[in-house]
Amino acid sequence: MDLKGLILFYGLIIVTTFILFIGIALNINNLNYAGVIYGVRVPNKYRKDIKIENIDKEYKKKSVIYILILTIIFSFLIFKFQKVFISILYIFIMIFLQFYLYSKANKEMKKVKEETGWKKEFENKKYIEIKNLDKKDYDNKIDMKWFIIAFLIAILSLIITIVRLKSLPDLVPVHFNFNGDVDRYADIRTLGGKIEIFLIPIISIFTISIMYICTFIDYKKRKNIKLNGGTYEQIKEIENTSFKSTNSMMSGISIFIAVLMLCITFIITGIIKSTKLGFNITMIITVIMTIYIIIYTIYLMSQNKNINKDYNSKSPEYYIDDDDEFKWGIFYYNPKDKSILSRKRMGIGYDFNYGNEKAIIIVILLSFILISSLVMTIILGV
Repeated sequence: MDLKGLILFYGLIIVTTFILFIGIALNINNLNYAGVIYGVRVPNKYRKDIKIENIDKEYKKKSVIYILILTIIFSFLIFKFQKVFISILYIFIMIFLQFYLYSKANKEMKKVKEETGWKKEFENKKYIEIKNLDKKDYDNKIDMKWFIIAFLIAILSLIITIVRLKSLPDLVPVHFNFNGDVDRYADIRTLGGKIEIFLIPIISIFTISIMYICTFIDYKKRKNIKLNGGTYEQIKEIENTSFKSTNSMMSGISIFIAVLMLCITFIITGIIKSTKLGFNITMIITVIMTIYIIIYTIYLMSQNKNINKDYNSKSPEYYIDDDDEFKWGIFYYNPKDKSILSRKRMGIGYDFNYGNEKAIIIVILLSFILISSLVMTIILGV
């Protein structure tokens, strides 16, 4: 990739990351499904309190200013230092910034909670725990169509690799620089070389399996939900909307990953003769996937804007104070809870229960894998 291409590619990384984090910052509470504002569970009638609105405005203002400043700084740094390292550093600092500002807003929200005293209104209320929404209200099923297509594409990658293996030269290209030139080969005369060739379809199958398992876990957990954070009508809407969104996001990413890995398989097995052409195709697929995630996230946030609207005031509201179980309003910590995963307070999806020993072991292992991968990416990067 020439200088113009590099500028375009890394410029795109900066711009897409900037748009994504600005979008998240301005709609952080629209990504949450549990009637939670900056990590604090708020009853319906207090959600438009002037103090809460001021905290929201302050968070958004600081987020936009800091994100803009950091983006300008890193836009210059990315062309002065190692680009991969700067790109990774930029993303991690953005994530840390979001956590920091969110935790500060959470601290302010807890002050409002104490001053307003809404917790006392619900202290003497007794709830009949309904673990399942009525079947007619929650009849979601996993849409298997796109997962199956993704699996078939991944299996096709494996079949192509098996069929083409004997006709491949002894040295097969497995890594390319940003000019599309080969900078590393695998010797398929060795066991290690053969494993490296088969690693692409295996990673594809493994990643798609993880995407499906995450969707399945989400589906099973929603069938046994603990009603909290709104009226029954609100929770019904929340669960149906959020599951469909999760299903669509996971299956969509699975398709992109399967197609990307298939393209890499075509390059490695020589079906795509020009490595530069193959490299450009993989870059296009990566860009499309990134844009898809951003657009879908924005769509999801717009869908959730009305999620906290008031329903019939006669409907009973479920409010159980569990704010202290979340550190800084972000990380779930409950040693008494045996579950490994918990629904996120900040953002969508699930996070670990950091009070569970098994969860901590998994987090340590995943952190080691992530750090190792990032170090290798930086070492092999440009």
